Amino acid sequence: MDKNRYVFNYYSQKENNITKAFLNVLEHSVPKLTEKFIRTLLHFDTNTFEFKYKYQVVSGEYNLHNKEAKNFIIGISDTEEIKTIEENALSSVPDGGIFPKGKGDFNIIIESKVGKNSFLTEGQLQRHINLVRHSEDINLEFLLWDHIREFFKMFKETTTDRLTIFLIDHFENLCITNDIGTNTVDNDYWFYQFGDLEYIARQLDHTIMNEINYKVYYQNTRNNGIGYHQHYNRSKEGFAKLHVGGDVKCLILRYGSGKDDFGIKLQERVYKAYNLKDRRNKSNSIAQPNELWMHFDWIAHNQIEYRKLIELIELSYERKYKIK
Repeated sequence: MDKNRYVFNYYSQKENNITKAFLNVLEHSVPKLTEKFIRTLLHFDTNTFEFKYKYQVVSGEYNLHNKEAKNFIIGISDTEEIKTIEENALSSVPDGGIFPKGKGDFNIIIESKVGKNSFLTEGQLQRHINLVRHSEDINLEFLLWDHIREFFKMFKETTTDRLTIFLIDHFENLCITNDIGTNTVDNDYWFYQFGDLEYIARQLDHTIMNEINYKVYYQNTRNNGIGYHQHYNRSKEGFAKLHVGGDVKCLILRYGSGKDDFGIKLQERVYKAYNLKDRRNKSNSIAQPNELWMHFDWIAHNQIEYRKLIELIELSYERKYKIK
């Protein structure tokens, strides 16, 4: 019994878990999903409609030397770059595979990498090709996780099967929360990082983007949260940020330049008025005196009036960009 066929079993490494989740979606959804995957992304009109799925393919387990089969070696990663590095390994075990039940017209061997700094290598792919070296039809294909995600989304729109829809939705959430597939981290990824205070992050985001009296753009750079800026070309520091790092989940508002101590003085007055305790690291307060921090749990527990927050946000915008 292959325990990895079951969706609740998991590996210790993220890379293996993402590959397993991908294969779990194919295996436990309607067979049409796998058929469509082969036809759409591999451009092969298969005559096989029943499939077997394997995690960690070992040579000899399947008829990989069938000369009549079309053999696919698929590399899946977050980047199109393939590294050429010196490797001493003589053999390797592919991350997964898709095979026909009974005699079929294809074999699919999968090697995957996860993360922007994890790359497919020529040597590893060549060792996988060696598994089917006696075949007359070997095809090396490359896919991005973006391709997988978009394919699943498109298939979801064509099916009414509830389990298939459920699995695709959960795979998409898995990719979002682990930053898989998108070359730029999207807002949903950061919203999920706020955990049980995600709804506060989304509420503040809506307020900043839609309810204050000024036009706001998302910052280009994303590090530990979502930043907000006055300009469309917004590579410099913005006026507000939804920040998540460790146990800290807060709204950071910036008043003027980094040397302006207006932020820390305003924070002292606001904290005193609402009986809030300063949690900021003191060295950070010295380094960023223009900042005011408002922790999400205070907002969640109504320890500060929301209309006051809107006033503070607008004041931050005005002082940062010298509007008034």
